[in-house]
Amino acid sequence: MSFFKFIKTANTGVRQTFGKFSGLCSPGLNLYIPFIQKITSVSNMVQNKNFVIMVKTKDDVFVELKQPILAVTQKVDLLVIDDQIVTNDIGLLQTHYDFQRYVRTTATHIVSEITTLDFVSNMDKVTEYISRSRLTYAKKMLRIKNSKVLRMSKEELFTKITTLPRWQGKFEINETDHTIKLKNYGQVENLIDLLDERYTRSDVTDEEYDTRAKKWVAAVV
Repeated sequence: MSFFKFIKTANTGVRQTFGKFSGLCSPGLNLYIPFIQKITSVSNMVQNKNFVIMVKTKDDVFVELKQPILAVTQKVDLLVIDDQIVTNDIGLLQTHYDFQRYVRTTATHIVSEITTLDFVSNMDKVTEYISRSRLTYAKKMLRIKNSKVLRMSKEELFTKITTLPRWQGKFEINETDHTIKLKNYGQVENLIDLLDERYTRSDVTDEEYDTRAKKWVAAVV
């Protein structure tokens, strides 16, 4: 017994046989065997060669759909736009795109940037922190990849942590050379929060807020 799957115009069908990718289907009627085969329809909305859509089947085969896609179904696991990959599946990135090496390499680069400030006397503690087996610790360093705090001078940073209540007592201070020493991993995470500007004070209420997700806006003049 066979059935037909109708693929609408401006759509592409992805055929799977016993859960494995077995071909693409064009718009129109497409024959398939129920319980053995499955055809999933994916919408093609724009013609733009900068987009590449990859559909993953049950046997971990990634199929490139030749028609670029803007609006997609839940069957799409990742979206590639030029040199950027968009996905919510971190495990997929780690398995197929060497995401772990990217995170660790980027974290190491950020540590080098912090080192150039000559603000932390024992940067080996930070290197030790990001080098632990769990990738979580290196990923935390990516929060400060584009930090504006890293553009401040050593003296400006030292003034901030010694005068702002939020940061007083968070580090071991050396008043002589205006540096800090990190005694444990907790203080490393305090440093990450400082450079990430995790805590933000409201101009309206003068209250502090935990703002892990931020978007810079231009000052109003």
